[in-house]
Amino acid sequence: MHYDNIHAEQLDYELRKMYGIKFPRMLISFTHDGMAKNKLRLPHLNINRSKILSDVDLAYCNLNSLLIHRKNEEGGNCIIDGYFNLGESFPGGANSVISQIITSLTQCTPIPPILTIQLDNCSSNKCYAVIGAFAWLLQHQTAVKEVYLCYNEVGHTHIDVDGFFGRFATLLDRTECFSPQDMFGLLLRQKGVRQAAYCLKIYDFTAMLLPHLNKFGNLKNNHMFRVYLTADKIPKVQIAPFIRSSKWLKGVPDAEIYDTDVFTTQPELDKMPEPMKCDYGKLESLLHVASKAKELLTKNQLQNYHHIVNLLKNSVAKPFVEIIETLNANGIATHQDVASSGNR
Repeated sequence: MHYDNIHAEQLDYELRKMYGIKFPRMLISFTHDGMAKNKLRLPHLNINRSKILSDVDLAYCNLNSLLIHRKNEEGGNCIIDGYFNLGESFPGGANSVISQIITSLTQCTPIPPILTIQLDNCSSNKCYAVIGAFAWLLQHQTAVKEVYLCYNEVGHTHIDVDGFFGRFATLLDRTECFSPQDMFGLLLRQKGVRQAAYCLKIYDFTAMLLPHLNKFGNLKNNHMFRVYLTADKIPKVQIAPFIRSSKWLKGVPDAEIYDTDVFTTQPELDKMPEPMKCDYGKLESLLHVASKAKELLTKNQLQNYHHIVNLLKNSVAKPFVEIIETLNANGIATHQDVASSGNR
């Protein structure tokens, strides 16, 4: 049964990718994941490794990537957005995942009515806050009408995003990155990469939605969730009745009719998630390592560290209402509501 589940999951994933490529006005397919941290430390040195730098001196430059299964400018079938968290100075967890997905969505034109998101099966991804955030988003914008949150079976990963990370890791094995800008540039040279973002815009969905979330109890043993609005604009969640067979949906005896409220009480309609600031103390780790490595860096590389720290300290995220406006502007105005009710 486990093998059948994995096989069906892979087929479902490939089908969503294919629809996103062939029918971009109907569906958009995202995959979000993070790269292993061991190769993402700065400065990234190979032949120029020096005893003046120990591993504890190095600054982490964590990378999340989002794959958008849509034709890119080079004719390929994937657009890739990279999100670097310098010095781990920006908040992680569910808020980071949600914000990065929404950021990439705002940069897609057109935005179709169906959004499918493939995520790793970990607590920061598979949680009530993520379900609640996209339910809330459905209430506040008009472009996306339903969202599928799709998770791997435990212990399994995404072949395509792992392949991308593997190629980037191989490139890092033979390329030195003395400054953050070197690593950004290296990522941007990879096929299909649209951006290497480092000035992250993270919004606090968890604080806004936590008092309202319905912890409905069928999260752990299930892997695919459909989030939609009823005709009365009430957010509901279903356990993937339209993608996978109900006999594989553990803990839900009648998957075809099962749904539940996302919220126990409705969040305030005019309340928006607040931007989250970076940790200035953690940003100092970049200046610390730059100072320790100054004998290995050129003047320009050393200035790069100071420039990027100053930029991050002075960056201000736009109000979330402006993101809502962008989503609405990029939506497809002529489509019919595809999720006016829980039935198809």
